[in-house]
Amino acid sequence: MASGRELSDILRITPAVSVRDRDGVETTISLQWFYENGEAVQLLGYTLLISYRDGGREELYFPTYDEMMEQLQEYLTELRQLKK
Repeated sequence: MASGRELSDILRITPAVSVRDRDGVETTISLQWFYENGEAVQLLGYTLLISYRDGGREELYFPTYDEMMEQLQEYLTELRQLKK
């Protein structure tokens, strides 16, 4: 993990999109919102939002959807191994 935490500390991983709105404000939104309203914002990249059991959060940025999904798959594979 980028923050030095353990995978077992993860509560939730949410794929999202980093965007800039017409006023220049950068934010992270859900993939669903982007797919439905993407014309209203400029795509900056993709983000994995990681929530930890202690309430902490982390955002990992990726320039492409495929890179984000590859990292998500790696995390999911490792998390499944922890449950065995």
